[in-house]
Amino acid sequence: GKGSYCAACARVYAHIFDGVATVLRKDHPELQLHGLSDDWRSTMDHDSTWSREFFSKSNHGSEAQPPEYASYHFYAFLPPGRALDMARFNVSFVFAQAASFVRQARAIRGQIDHADWGLGPKTKLNFDEVGLIGGSGCPLHSARGAARLFVDERLFFNLGAAMFAFVYGELAAIGADMVAASQTLVSMTASFPLHVAFSHRW
Repeated sequence: GKGSYCAACARVYAHIFDGVATVLRKDHPELQLHGLSDDWRSTMDHDSTWSREFFSKSNHGSEAQPPEYASYHFYAFLPPGRALDMARFNVSFVFAQAASFVRQARAIRGQIDHADWGLGPKTKLNFDEVGLIGGSGCPLHSARGAARLFVDERLFFNLGAAMFAFVYGELAAIGADMVAASQTLVSMTASFPLHVAFSHRW
């Protein structure tokens, strides 16, 4: 994930991608590459600057070949310190972020389609991590930490599943090619969260 945008970082990332992609395509021409892996933070005003810069010809070498997939992460963040009695607030908070993410995903789809570098509308979309995670007040910043916000951990997983179902349907509507549910297997008795992604490819 990229985090906060800076122009110099975007250029460096593009050059690193070009170098790695060139080597991989030479040694493994059958590979389909994924690029950017942008992340979506808890802020709801995340813009698509990273995507715009990555798919700009001016940031890549003349021989650089674009990835077959544009990839993204999305985690809705729970508000810190909210317990079971605030379940309704948590639901609203999470789905507001999910709706914002879907709007941004639509905008980025259009941006990639009209970019001056890349495969245009043939660029596939892979949302390779979609999940629910704890905010800054949660231990471990993990699904396990977020689950501790609730007296009944089933509420955490049910909320995550409901959000994923919503996001999944909306991304399918904009032509996403792959969507993966992240952090779906977490044991409260384990010493660390098990990060697993299940994906569906249309």
